[in-house]
Amino acid sequence: MELTRTFSDEVFTEALATWQWLDLDGLDPWFATVFGDVFLLGDDGVYWLDVAAGS
Repeated sequence: MELTRTFSDEVFTEALATWQWLDLDGLDPWFATVFGDVFLLGDDGVYWLDVAAGS
């Protein structure tokens, strides 16, 4: 069972549009989990967008 998914840049951009209040500038989507969480790559490391907690 695959627990992660990768998408095109266009799909990630559309999916993350409602999360822009978190200031995601400079972060590039890496992959998503089947639960909707997204891992993003920045110059200073990996970030985790936890959709359940909104952080």
